[in-house]
Amino acid sequence: MIDILLATYNGEKYLIQQLDSILDQSFNQWRVLVRDDGSSDRSCAILKEYQKKFPNQFHIISCELGNVGILQNFLLLMQYSEAPYVMLCDQDDIWKPNKISLTLQAMKEAESISFNKLPILVHTDLQVVDERLNVLNKSFWHYQHINPYLDSYNRLLVQNTVTGCTVMINRALLNLAIPIPSQVIMHDWWLALVASSFGKIVVLEEQTMLYRQHGNNDTGAKEWSLVYVVKKALTLFNRTELLRSIRLTQLQAEVFYNRFSQQLTNNQKGVIVGYIGLEKKNRVFRALFLFRNRLLKQGVIRNIALFIRI
Repeated sequence: MIDILLATYNGEKYLIQQLDSILDQSFNQWRVLVRDDGSSDRSCAILKEYQKKFPNQFHIISCELGNVGILQNFLLLMQYSEAPYVMLCDQDDIWKPNKISLTLQAMKEAESISFNKLPILVHTDLQVVDERLNVLNKSFWHYQHINPYLDSYNRLLVQNTVTGCTVMINRALLNLAIPIPSQVIMHDWWLALVASSFGKIVVLEEQTMLYRQHGNNDTGAKEWSLVYVVKKALTLFNRTELLRSIRLTQLQAEVFYNRFSQQLTNNQKGVIVGYIGLEKKNRVFRALFLFRNRLLKQGVIRNIALFIRI
């Protein structure tokens, strides 16, 4: 059995398409655990209709806490789940019919050649589409100029390359990762950090879903294009936004260290502690520390911008 964790909030416009795409999966040993985060539209009514029609496959979790935000919404769902495997699901995408089966196969293969109970995260590519499902790019990784194999813990300290709605994790990773501290930037980023540090991240080079871009996405995809690069170049010497972004990742690294300090290797501890205290050093030291410890972003252009402004 696989638990599909679906967090909803004012998602009535696309929710039915997403739910139907889950029902159309070739693998059918799953249940959807869904929690609505205080929607003011018909999201809850839609969910109740599906629960009534498919009572064994759709389970609505109590919304007594009201609006808690996307991070805590997913955390509540993770804490409720008891399945050996968990998948994360957004309300506005469409899953291809073989998404579960392909991801589960990759998970099983990884478990078969790994140590017993190794924490494992599997993630896949996505097909980027607009709100009418017109294809913007066949590959999300290409669209954002991302190499998914650059996923070591030091890389993930500074940039997340795992998209939550493609993820499957096993019970070993879930038990290790929760509860998720409130200082964490996003739940998928936290899961990736934990998996890269103590387990394994598996990359599946399949576009297993349609990733809908409609202007109201919580994160969304920004095309790595000439226009985008030029816009970023115009802010090249503005350090304010970069330093704010780095500070958020440092806070995340700090809570990660506080949680797992007893389990980290000496090398991991040194890198994380050094990164947390980076702003106390001069610019030359900061640049050398990032370079020596491979605390790098994806791509030459991003790293040039990083080292100019750090």
